[in-house]
Amino acid sequence: MSHALDDLAASDKDVLQASKTYHAWDGRHMVDIEPYISHLDGNDQRNLVTSIIASFKKEIIESGEGEKFRMSINHADFNDANIIVSSDGTGIKVSGVIDFGDTVYSWKVLDVAVAMTYALISSYGKSGQSISAACAILRGFHHVYPLTAQERKHLRLLVACRLATSATFGNYTYKLNPENKYILYIPSLPGTHLISSGV
Repeated sequence: MSHALDDLAASDKDVLQASKTYHAWDGRHMVDIEPYISHLDGNDQRNLVTSIIASFKKEIIESGEGEKFRMSINHADFNDANIIVSSDGTGIKVSGVIDFGDTVYSWKVLDVAVAMTYALISSYGKSGQSISAACAILRGFHHVYPLTAQERKHLRLLVACRLATSATFGNYTYKLNPENKYILYIPSLPGTHLISSGV
């Protein structure tokens, strides 16, 4: 999937230009969720997300570490609803990816962080296999597109940042439209529980 996105970017300058537009879900801008923290339920959740933002500012932005991450065209929304799988008789394999609405030019490591995050809160996570699912994604991604030592160092924090973003925006969107069944489907609320459990 990473190679496919890289090829797409290289062959279409319009795609590259469009992907450089600001996107609120882009992990590089996770501090922008601060105005929405008030929509989280309870001081514990709000304090937790606030502490993650503080860590991101200190360890990624102010330290200059983020400037060392490689840039690329990212799908930016690798979750189980956007990945098509098929069976060839020997097992289940990924056969395609859909929904390029969040495509963005950003840190490459964020694509695997996003995928790992959704593995943690997917059906696998609910069955107690969240860590195994996330690790399987990391192994597969690293095999095709090896992460640098710098990217590996901060991967856990970046996953926590995505969980915080998902929980914050999920709560905000739900409160705007509590009758929307699609919003109810999005597994954003368990995010803060996973963060606090040490993931």
